[in-house]
Amino acid sequence: MAEQRILLVDCQPKTLAMYGKVLEKGGFAVTAAESGREAVQKMKDEPIDLVLADVVMPRIDGLEILKQVGTEYPGVPVILMVGGLTNEIVLEAAESGAAQTLGKPVKPGILLRSVRQALRPRRESTGHLRKSGSTESQTVEVTATRAKNRLGQMLDQLSNDKVVFITRHNSPKAALVSMEKYMELTTSVERKLDTLSKEFDEMLAAMQTPKAREGMKSAFDATPRQLGEAALKTARNRD
Repeated sequence: MAEQRILLVDCQPKTLAMYGKVLEKGGFAVTAAESGREAVQKMKDEPIDLVLADVVMPRIDGLEILKQVGTEYPGVPVILMVGGLTNEIVLEAAESGAAQTLGKPVKPGILLRSVRQALRPRRESTGHLRKSGSTESQTVEVTATRAKNRLGQMLDQLSNDKVVFITRHNSPKAALVSMEKYMELTTSVERKLDTLSKEFDEMLAAMQTPKAREGMKSAFDATPRQLGEAALKTARNRD
């Protein structure tokens, strides 16, 4: 299998050299870019399997690269790196679809593990970066983190459009139904339960009448022979 290519983006040449060496030793091909603008151009020039970018860069930063990759090259994972990692950055990165956000400096082992994990859904794919609307066939893979982020965005949109999203925990299947259909389904179940409950209440009420109690007492006190004769008599009456 051909080497998977990583686009490594950082405005510090020393960082590019250090992380690039780690990735190459890990079996990846590396394309380096010292700015967001250069990274955008390289994404247009050659196929990329994963983008590893620093957040803090002039003009086009890592978050902007992340958003652009998500729009123009869906299915390509993006890992962000930042010194002084904060919850705000992690949240914004997650909402924009980052596969992971790593605090710098990143240890070599963690860097390789993160890249391999993000690339796992793409290992059997031969597709690379393709712009949206391309006539060439493409395989779109979604990492677990990206799926959760997209799910959150979808739920926001669905709630505004009055559509209900139904899913099951730990199940890959999901369904979208209109609010009208959802109400129809749930109301139908409620009606059936109400009908069963009403029939059960009527049966209990019938069992509480003096005649019913007397019949039940007679049945408990009857001998097997009397029960058999009563059953035969009932059968003849039905015929």
